[in-house]
Amino acid sequence: MTTSELELKPQLTLADIIELTRTEGDAWKLSHVRRVLKLIGLIGAEMVYDETAVTIATYLHDWGAYPRFQQAGVDHALRSRQVAESLILPRMELPETAVATILETIEYHDYRDFHPVQSTEAVLLRGSDGYISLLAHESFHAFQGTAAPERLATAERALAAEAAYPWQDAGLQADWQTELDLLAATLAAESEAETIALTTQFLSQRQQRRPEAGLTDAQIDFERQREWLEGLARYVELEIWRQAAQSDYRPIPALADDGDFGEYTGFDRRWSQEVDQIRRMANDEGEGRFYYTGMAQAVLLDRLMPGWKQAIFADGVFLEDLLATAVTKP
Repeated sequence: MTTSELELKPQLTLADIIELTRTEGDAWKLSHVRRVLKLIGLIGAEMVYDETAVTIATYLHDWGAYPRFQQAGVDHALRSRQVAESLILPRMELPETAVATILETIEYHDYRDFHPVQSTEAVLLRGSDGYISLLAHESFHAFQGTAAPERLATAERALAAEAAYPWQDAGLQADWQTELDLLAATLAAESEAETIALTTQFLSQRQQRRPEAGLTDAQIDFERQREWLEGLARYVELEIWRQAAQSDYRPIPALADDGDFGEYTGFDRRWSQEVDQIRRMANDEGEGRFYYTGMAQAVLLDRLMPGWKQAIFADGVFLEDLLATAVTKP
């Protein structure tokens, strides 16, 4: 089947997509898809996910890079989503939930794009660097549960405040934008004095934002707890990647045959994306922003308070508390 024939066919099947992957891509693309699907099967053996959705997404995830579909200036992952959304999925008999999962999985499949994802399928399609990074993230949660089980349980219970959090309040969104911009700027500071000055502004903005928005104690605790839980885990996944990229670390020989493993060389790009994404989270509904704000505060503590990790598991100690101490120390 050619793309021209595709445009005339009213209904599409998985077999059609496989054939088009072969004809519009090349032999390598098809073997790449099959290798990725095999890896997904191994990694997801004990996981619950939509096998049909992840299979369709895996075949479609690189279509935006094919000569017939690529567009100058448009990232191939986003372009792949556009092609799937406009040309393919409307002509497949799929539930709306499966379509949403497929589109998310395609758009965020690049291991260097760590926009928080909602579906298991989207996690499964990322490259080996991403798998390793996510394993570090989840392993750290296991460590949190071992080192501070009560704190972990409290942080999980705090999620109950998410539903009533005023995500759509325009004033709160504006204040969050100011706060996130300050945090991103602080990460880019070039001296300790500048870092301290900007961190102080960030903390002041945070202290002002909460009462102005009328946040309840439970909602404030929700912010702090999720930064402790998810922000620290994101910090760990990034820090492990950074150390692997910026040292003489060498992966195990078996990874040499993994075509999806980037040997952590993508860290600088990923870090740049992380900082850019911080600025885009003000209007995002849900706890995703706390992955970024917690991670960023941990990075700043590395600069301002070496040894902070010894204190972060103590009861009632949060990242912003340690930062406040760091900027006021003699």
